[in-house]
Amino acid sequence: MYFYKYLTANSLSISMLRHGEVFFASPQELNDIHECKPQFIFSANLEVWSRFIDDTLSHVCMKLNFKPQSELPKRILSLKNELLHLLTGNKKSKTLDYDCVLRELTNGFGKYIFEKLDFLDALNAVRALESYLQNDLDKKIKNSYYMTSFSKSATNLTMWGHYGNAEKGFVIVYESKDGNVSIESDIDKFPSIKKSNEGAYVVGTSKKSSAQLIEVVYKNKPVRANGFRELIPKLYYTDQESDYDYAQDLLASIPKYNEDEIGRVKFTDWKYEKELRLHLPVYEELDSPFRSIKICPHHIKGVILGSRISTNDKNNILAACYYLKKSQNIKEDIFVFQSNNTHGQYKINVNALGKVCDLHFDKSTYLVGIKKNDHLAREEIEHITNAINMS
Repeated sequence: MYFYKYLTANSLSISMLRHGEVFFASPQELNDIHECKPQFIFSANLEVWSRFIDDTLSHVCMKLNFKPQSELPKRILSLKNELLHLLTGNKKSKTLDYDCVLRELTNGFGKYIFEKLDFLDALNAVRALESYLQNDLDKKIKNSYYMTSFSKSATNLTMWGHYGNAEKGFVIVYESKDGNVSIESDIDKFPSIKKSNEGAYVVGTSKKSSAQLIEVVYKNKPVRANGFRELIPKLYYTDQESDYDYAQDLLASIPKYNEDEIGRVKFTDWKYEKELRLHLPVYEELDSPFRSIKICPHHIKGVILGSRISTNDKNNILAACYYLKKSQNIKEDIFVFQSNNTHGQYKINVNALGKVCDLHFDKSTYLVGIKKNDHLAREEIEHITNAINMS
């Protein structure tokens, strides 16, 4: 299958093309503020609720930074039973939505804390709780994952307008035989398991990995997810509980909603994008400089130039393709296509221009035609052209 990435012909995009890289963004960096934002539900048994409240109160105490001899932390932690009863009614299991949990915790804590502490200490405790709930808890229940987006269509007028700089940009053509995409980083960051000479398996990191293309699903409502599934592994456990991996037992005991759909559902209005995604296969937070990742060269089949692209940008893109081909030692052809508007219709048609040259001399172009006797290249470029126009 072919898939496509729309880009503006600026220095950053052209530089990334030179190195065969794409950028993996966090959900907070996307242009849709509702993107990857599930509707969190807190649903669990009494044991999980009890640990959650205890953990929340402990973080309030840490934020207040009491002196070691202070009795105030004990008074704050003593609110656990009252808050547990308030939120669950001491039922065997309880389900509340995220906003309700925040509201009940805030109101209940505010009600009880002024009975335990003097006014100033109680006020500081309320502020510490609000800070934890609004900042720390929100980060804890959100997945740390990164994605890059593509489209199944290279001839969408709206996509060319939004992401192709009003047809003055370009599109990179990729291919995957089985829906998997090989990726590579300059440093070891991908989890890997290797078999040693002794027959044992060694867990480590690698520069290379692969990711599966995910087709975005368009819906009118956000994904529902149990916030406890993200929170349980981050709660406190005794050494004995950790040894027995008690967190996994707790996870197995709570309801599962549609957590598997997080990161692959968008609002219906975005349906025109026909979006495909790759999720970066890492399990830790990465700063943005570490999220420019190489798509392995055999996936890169060509570039489509926008109908309004300038001569200078066209030359820079072709030079970038030549640099990519030579620096990555790509044996396969990188084909070049031109998009054109169809007279009298809201339609884009793409035709083949040729391929990136293998050798370049001063004052020669980076683009060459395909020889008549090069049957394999002619057949491939015709096949790609047809696929683009049918997309």
